[in-house]
Amino acid sequence: MHDVPLAEQDLKTFSMTLVDRVRRDKQQFSFFLGAGCSVSSGVLPASTLVLQWIGELKREKEQTSINAAQWFSKTNPKFVAAEAGSHFSEVIALRYPQIAQRKLEVQRIISRKDPAFGYVTLAGLMSGGDTAHYFNVALTTNFDDLIYDALHLFYQNKPLVISHDDLIQHAIPLATRSLVLKLHGDAFLDPKATREETEKLSEKATTNLGSILANRGLIFCGYSGGDKSISSALRTISHENQHHLSGGVYWINKDLPSNREFHDWLIERRAIWVKHSNFDLLMASLQQAFMQERPTERRFKNVMQNYEQSRAAVYRKFGASPSASGRSGDWFDSFVKEARTLEKDRVRLFSLMEKAIARWPNDAGLLGYCAQIKKRHGEIGDADRLFKLALSIQPDSVSNLCHYASFILDKKHGYESAEEAIDASEALLRSAWRSDPYDAFALGSLASFLWTRRKNAGEAKSFYHLALQADASNPETLASYANFLWRSSEGSIEEASQFYEMAFDLNPSSFRLLANFAQLLFLNGDGGRARDYAVTAMRKSSSKPLTLEALFYLFAHDRPEKQNSYLLEIRKLIDAGVRSPDWDLTPTVMFAFEAGHRHRLFLKELSSVITTNKNVEELNEFTIWAKTKCAGPG
Repeated sequence: MHDVPLAEQDLKTFSMTLVDRVRRDKQQFSFFLGAGCSVSSGVLPASTLVLQWIGELKREKEQTSINAAQWFSKTNPKFVAAEAGSHFSEVIALRYPQIAQRKLEVQRIISRKDPAFGYVTLAGLMSGGDTAHYFNVALTTNFDDLIYDALHLFYQNKPLVISHDDLIQHAIPLATRSLVLKLHGDAFLDPKATREETEKLSEKATTNLGSILANRGLIFCGYSGGDKSISSALRTISHENQHHLSGGVYWINKDLPSNREFHDWLIERRAIWVKHSNFDLLMASLQQAFMQERPTERRFKNVMQNYEQSRAAVYRKFGASPSASGRSGDWFDSFVKEARTLEKDRVRLFSLMEKAIARWPNDAGLLGYCAQIKKRHGEIGDADRLFKLALSIQPDSVSNLCHYASFILDKKHGYESAEEAIDASEALLRSAWRSDPYDAFALGSLASFLWTRRKNAGEAKSFYHLALQADASNPETLASYANFLWRSSEGSIEEASQFYEMAFDLNPSSFRLLANFAQLLFLNGDGGRARDYAVTAMRKSSSKPLTLEALFYLFAHDRPEKQNSYLLEIRKLIDAGVRSPDWDLTPTVMFAFEAGHRHRLFLKELSSVITTNKNVEELNEFTIWAKTKCAGPG
């Protein structure tokens, strides 16, 4: 039976079919939500968590996490790194053998996450006037509260949440209230994570699940099908009542479940396979098909209005008037937009900043933003003064602490040695992290610093994981983590490429990302894309150091007939004093030596000039460099 093919539908056909089933046939459905649904909301996928835990296990035993997956597979021959997520149950039990430890880890994984587009859109279907009755049940094996949060925050819909066997008899779908059934428990109440805990649902849970699904269809989203408890329960229900799930079964995933029992059950139920795995795009398709309106700001404005009214009433009782502090958010947004349009008009830009600071002299956010502008325009003394003033007003500002740390690293203003500047930057970054331990910018900035400046791969990796948990859709963090993975030996080039791809999808216009990704693609044999990205960064970036890096990659990897034109541009920048201090060009140089590049010795010297301010005169011993001088700028 395992080889019998399932009928298939594409995403658009499925969406329109669902509309017909609901509006014409009045068919009800339940959504079954797996871990894949929560990734875009910042919850790390099971595969990433498993590899992280394996790395920690190896570090505990051997003081290093390098090649942790290979190390783990020696004692666990069934483990395959490419399918790491399917080993979640056994690995979390090894990493956290005590129930209390596992509970704390689960709570850490899902803490401080907000529902992204997919959950909010599903909440709309579960709350909408013409769809709520047909989609008012969500089943999930996830520990997070993202579907509850989406329902409550965006639609004022407080669902009945059943997360424990003792409450399962109350899991009765009502037309007036949504139902969320958490089959593996809740992060804060008996989460079931190990193989033993997820081996089987209780008889009571299975019976009630059968009642809920009796006259409904079931739509699986973001679920791998690896839980034996779910497949066993579904088969038990099917054997007891052949007519349950009268609305049919839809398996939405690019892959079929590897669990044979689950796969066979899908075939028995004549499930429809929709080959798609992006939960947010699935929900976007359903939003369009059902012509669902997106949520507005009215709900949040009402909450804030109620708060302000109650706040004013409280202050009146004290005989004081509540004065608003800080700037107008709308005004500051307008200032930022205007400043960006004036970036190349120094006189008008500086005039705009002076007026803004005169109007809001104690606004730490404004002062820090102006300090960044001053830094970009070379006004180092003014930038330093504004950063210090901003931090004297608001010492715990994560943004200003991180940007000032970056300023000190880049300019070393006021420090006698580079080491002093590095120490000062680390102190600022750790202050930012302590100010808000869950801020993605603070975590990502500290992670990058720990790797690039301290070469502390272990601590850097921990902070990168925290940063990705805080915001899994931040392209800067994703790209920085990708860079860390392949340079630190904590990961592979293939894994790094995946994170670069994710970052590129989110921010395809980042020239820094294009240049960094180009270097990796060149080394990984994807010369076509690498050249396109490097050329784009070279031609369009306003950053001269970034242009220089892109030219270096192109000179090292592109066709020989192009080398002279690239080198001529490199010479112009070098002679103008452009450098990229502390950037690591070593992988490109090593590749040149391994490949027998005809100019490999020159590349090594050139990389030192670019990244370490080595005396440029030492390049004159190379004929290819001397020829560029003879060619001249014109």
